[in-house]
Amino acid sequence: MYKAMFLLLCMAQILFFSSHVVAKDWRGITPLRSTRSDVECLLGAPADPTKEHAAVYKLDNEVVLIIYASGQPCGRDASSGWQVPRDTVVEITVSPKSEIRFSDLQIEMSKYQKTTELHRADNIIYTNKDEGESINVFLDKVTYFTYFPAAKDTHLRCPRSKN
Repeated sequence: MYKAMFLLLCMAQILFFSSHVVAKDWRGITPLRSTRSDVECLLGAPADPTKEHAAVYKLDNEVVLIIYASGQPCGRDASSGWQVPRDTVVEITVSPKSEIRFSDLQIEMSKYQKTTELHRADNIIYTNKDEGESINVFLDKVTYFTYFPAAKDTHLRCPRSKN
């Protein structure tokens, strides 16, 4: 009974937050909206629970790194640069374990800015700031996806971090 109620509560939180989403999410986890408890409802305990502001999940098909806000929003010890409470998700990085070809993703290229690394011309980053997503690609193979606050969330950035 307790597990069923806990699961129902987790699902209600996810539905509530997903109805107010402005950033791109990964499995219902949204930067600046989801919290550590939301993540743990979906994924369970992280691989190393001793990390205070990050969590790593080694899943069947991918390895996921979730970065959380630390300290008081915009306070002296706040490292995230966002006006959100401690333990709010600020970034998600997903590294697939099996090969994903970028050419197979069929993304709308007009929404992405293409950046090539200076020292590795074969390493390309496609960034969609409006939705808060970047895709790192090496020789047409996706090395990782990153989900971050969307452009619409700029109002939540700390004043000294508006660069």
